[in-house]
Amino acid sequence: CENVLLQHLDKPAEENVFKLCDFGFAAHDRGEGLSDRLGSPDTVAPEVVVGVKYSTPIDLWSVGVLIYMMLSATPPFYATTDSEVLRKVRTGSYSLSGDPWDSISAAPKNMIASLMTVEPKLRPTAEE
Repeated sequence: CENVLLQHLDKPAEENVFKLCDFGFAAHDRGEGLSDRLGSPDTVAPEVVVGVKYSTPIDLWSVGVLIYMMLSATPPFYATTDSEVLRKVRTGSYSLSGDPWDSISAAPKNMIASLMTVEPKLRPTAEE
């Protein structure tokens, strides 16, 4: 993921500092919701893909995607084309089983599953 930077290239992940970057599409939500179709196919939330009004739950979806990628070193919606990635995003088609997920405890998998819930109202809030 090109939007996650490591502070030290010579240190292992568990001793490193991760920094998120590239907030070019960031916007202030004034309670009206947004509807522009913006974002990277790998991290965009289903409601953005579908084209309905969206709000802060899209950020929690993206956090789930980033945690998924940090733990597995792969995107959750891998495909050879952006249109196929977006189809998988729309339906929430990702897996938390197999390698490396079988060796990862239930807690982070449960957190990813709750953050990457297709229905935005069912996702936890940032405060939660």
